[in-house]
Amino acid sequence: MPVIAEMRDPKSFPKSLFISQGFLVACYMSFGMVVYMYCGVYIASPSLASGGGTLEKVAYGVSIPGFIMTSTLWVHVASKFLFVRILRNSEHLQKNSVKHWTTWLSSTIGITILSFLIAEAVPFFNYILGFIGSICCSPTCLVIPAWMGLYLRKGDYFSSNKVTALCAFHCVTIVGGTFMAIAGTYTTVQSIVDAYASGTVSKAFTCG
Repeated sequence: MPVIAEMRDPKSFPKSLFISQGFLVACYMSFGMVVYMYCGVYIASPSLASGGGTLEKVAYGVSIPGFIMTSTLWVHVASKFLFVRILRNSEHLQKNSVKHWTTWLSSTIGITILSFLIAEAVPFFNYILGFIGSICCSPTCLVIPAWMGLYLRKGDYFSSNKVTALCAFHCVTIVGGTFMAIAGTYTTVQSIVDAYASGTVSKAFTCG
């Protein structure tokens, strides 16, 4: 929705979505397969550290602009959501006023500080990412959209072979997404327990 709101022609959103997601899928799959092919079970987290030595430093140096752009993008999306919620039905939402800029800057700076504190205060941040991905991403990206697809076809599941196949695909997606959410959450929680038991969890606000 934030993307559609910023587009000059919202009707072009599906085309933009397919192009961007196709590019991202190709990048993620190619990078992931190449790194895993050469590193295997010895792959580091993040994978940029797998190179070691000078190669690792170069990899991080090249990736810094991407890290900055990604963090800026997500801060912008979260801040925009908060900003609109605060100033909804207010003239200051689109007015160049002190209240407008105070709210916007407070949202962006506040979310940036909160993100930094969470990232640095949680000593097992990589496990938290896995936990969030399992408990949030699977339901919101797979289960809920599939349920919405079934709801839109309610009472029309067997009207044609195409619709039936699509509804069956939705059902498979729901089952798969539910499994990933449950199995991923259990695995991540168990990994946190094992990390504490083995003493590999570092302290807060450290690079260890």
